[in-house]
Amino acid sequence: MKLISAVSLFLLSTLPGMASEPLGQKGFHELTKGRTFTFSLNGEFYGAETYLSGNRVIWQRQSGECLPGHWYAQGKHICFIYENQPDPVCWEVYAEENGLRVVSTSGTATELEELSRDAAPLACHQEYLGS
Repeated sequence: MKLISAVSLFLLSTLPGMASEPLGQKGFHELTKGRTFTFSLNGEFYGAETYLSGNRVIWQRQSGECLPGHWYAQGKHICFIYENQPDPVCWEVYAEENGLRVVSTSGTATELEELSRDAAPLACHQEYLGS
């Protein structure tokens, strides 16, 4: 019985998305600081986010509108609060072979995948940082 359980655990751990644990605060910070990530939903552009020092972010929606905000860790969740949106939006973030995968924990069944990452900030970051 122990052998079957061990084999079952091994097989489950080799399935995509099953073996990885959500990134915590340290892992998320190290992976994202100073970078811009572009995300997709069902293969379509969903938005992009620049991760700045001090856990500050700028989120660019599909419409092109940019929202400044900040992120914080809450257990295994990474949560974001944006300007004019007081309710946090929380995600479980997984570093996988093909990039980040983020799963909403804020009541919607949203799962985003990384399309790209870049060292350049979003063009709209200047209006929020004055640089």
